[in-house]
Amino acid sequence: MIRVVLVDDHVVVRSGFAQLLSLEDDLEVIGQYSSAAQAWSALICDDVNVAVIDIAMPDENGLSLVKRLRAQKPQFRAIILSIYDTPTFVQSALDAGASGYLTKRCGAGRVSAGGALCRYGRALSLRRCNSGFTRRRATRPGTGNSHPTRT
Repeated sequence: MIRVVLVDDHVVVRSGFAQLLSLEDDLEVIGQYSSAAQAWSALICDDVNVAVIDIAMPDENGLSLVKRLRAQKPQFRAIILSIYDTPTFVQSALDAGASGYLTKRCGAGRVSAGGALCRYGRALSLRRCNSGFTRRRATRPGTGNSHPTRT
């Protein structure tokens, strides 16, 4: 079972995302937090496999939180969740060490793709573009693994 923590300052987003993830047989949401400060102690414990983290929160942004997490736990997987769907934000998230990126505009099918990220820890981002979503492999910081871009 893959244990997931959700960090977003909007309770409706957290609850909705938790509900969608609960449809996945091998994912279990073990915590929901409204801020980076609230989530920190849960995130650094060994019981968490992956976190879905909002990019914009009042106390600390998600990118900063991912950087701190990866400094403490280099193997930690995080998916950034954001209202922003520009390539600049996607790249910033991947540069910070995120394993993936989902927009809050995504449909339930994309949340399932996020579940796949949780399962396999792939450096795969889902970003919105003119024709919908494309998948793009990225270089994971600190791994030296480079993956070709697919469009």
